[in-house]
Amino acid sequence: MRSMVFLFIHLMEDKFRAIILKAAHKVDWVMIAHDCALDQSKLDLLVKFFLGDDSRLQQRSSNIINHFFELFPKRLLQYADQIVFSLNKELIHSSVKRNVVRLMQFVDLRSLSDETLSFLIDTCFKFLQDTKEPIAVRAFSMTVLYNASLIYPELSNELRPILEEVLIYGSAGEKSRAQKTLNSFPR
Repeated sequence: MRSMVFLFIHLMEDKFRAIILKAAHKVDWVMIAHDCALDQSKLDLLVKFFLGDDSRLQQRSSNIINHFFELFPKRLLQYADQIVFSLNKELIHSSVKRNVVRLMQFVDLRSLSDETLSFLIDTCFKFLQDTKEPIAVRAFSMTVLYNASLIYPELSNELRPILEEVLIYGSAGEKSRAQKTLNSFPR
């Protein structure tokens, strides 16, 4: 009996993996996100795939997690620490970085553990200062760091000069986000 249960779970995992790998459009991602909302075991598998080592599966899963979080923000908080620490992987695809940092813009950062928030702040500063990072990753990092500065006001002393430098050397998108972020600081 025990082996039958294991076989069923393994078959379900393989089938769900195949569905995720075929999902290439927003409509697919949203549909899978809704399916995960109805079935906790599928949500657990989605996060497992996202945290795994299969790059393609990780990228597709990150898109679905992004849409899931938009639809059901409180449901994903149980995985927030794992998701944030996934940024620590050696060879992480830029789309995964983008989706994770994008997600963190909308999270109440006070709900994260001190260790997780500290790691997220450090990582976002690294992303922001690395001109080789994609524009979206750098722009989303600005917002995460601004939100963190609302909790730790001393961060604004470190963030402002970096944003002012982005205004000089950044791309149009980076300049726009930097200006909006600087305008959000109290005068």
